Amino acid sequence: MAQDWATTFYSSPKWKKCRNAYIQSRMLVDGGLCEQCHNNPGYIVHHKTTLTPENITDPDVCLNYKKLMYVCKECHDLFEGHGLNKRMQPTCTFDSEGQPISVREIDKRNFNAKIEEEEQRQKCYIVYGPPAGGKTTFVKANKQKGDLVVDLDYLGTAISLDDKLALPDNLLPAVFALRECLYGLIENRRIDCKNIWIIAGLPRKGERMMLRNRLGAELIYVGAEYEECVRRAELDEERKDKRKAREIIGKYFARYES
Repeated sequence: MAQDWATTFYSSPKWKKCRNAYIQSRMLVDGGLCEQCHNNPGYIVHHKTTLTPENITDPDVCLNYKKLMYVCKECHDLFEGHGLNKRMQPTCTFDSEGQPISVREIDKRNFNAKIEEEEQRQKCYIVYGPPAGGKTTFVKANKQKGDLVVDLDYLGTAISLDDKLALPDNLLPAVFALRECLYGLIENRRIDCKNIWIIAGLPRKGERMMLRNRLGAELIYVGAEYEECVRRAELDEERKDKRKAREIIGKYFARYES
């Protein structure tokens, strides 16, 4: 049961929205299995960092996908401070200096070390900016063979064979679901590649930061002035509907937050 100082947070719309969205993202990855044992269905969204009165108002701690886990009740009860009424076996051992240490702490350290090792080995870049700003050109010039590239426009082309930016509206939910599935695999480092490139507009700063935190990525802005983007769109043979292209570019610059 949540302590009094945490009750307001756990009943807040922002937490409920974050929790539900996180569960949905896990459903797309592996059907919602426990992230700890990978056997049982997930039951509760767990914070990897223990919440305290000091950090519960910090969104980087309490609303950060990288610091959440969808786990089953059995695994959740094994975390420190949970399942206090459950009969437990001794979980203490000794470190190399002969000092007592919790087995749970050892597991936690090993888990965190594994995640850090994977993040250091594999790099993820979010290349954002206006339409026709040069994002795809930048990625093509810098990616290596075998790198993963996630681009909503090309995902649409892959499932429809329609021209770029010509995806019918009825297929948009499917494309968003495919991208979310890939995000889930990237988040959990389930893809065997050296570099990952995410190509997206992301005009809102909050959206960029949330995706960066979730994927452990580096943000790279690639763009140009409005007039130059329009000029490039006019010359781009893949952008068949020039009027629509201009409208999309205009909307991006109207919404952009630096």
